[in-house]
Amino acid sequence: MICYLDSSVVLRNIFNADNAYKEFDSFSKIGSSELLIIECNRVIDRYRLESVLNDSQVASVKEFLKKLIEGIYIIELSESIKTRAADTFPTIIGTLDALHVSTAIAWQEYENNEEMMIVSHDRQMNICAKALGYKIIE
Repeated sequence: MICYLDSSVVLRNIFNADNAYKEFDSFSKIGSSELLIIECNRVIDRYRLESVLNDSQVASVKEFLKKLIEGIYIIELSESIKTRAADTFPTIIGTLDALHVSTAIAWQEYENNEEMMIVSHDRQMNICAKALGYKIIE
């Protein structure tokens, strides 16, 4: 089984030391959209500018994020993924979540439709993923 990892899980883990789901070793592959890199870096930079993080904390968080990214499969936002994200979904879903779900769909197809678990803390994304028939971990 493969695992699609949403940015919300990484951010919660970084900032809240939330290790709620520790079974990542049970997946054959873990992947995410290149959006994960963008979203996480934007939050880190915003926290730096708001003085939520000092320089030492920023360095620590960036190192953690770098190691995490090196350990997962990053899927680029192709034209087909962007086209799918612009299409209709069975539930209400925001733009970035639509891009994440569309990336998960494309990755699963690329992996010969191997069973996929989507891990996210985003309520709307989880509802949409469930409506599309995916197993989720909140």
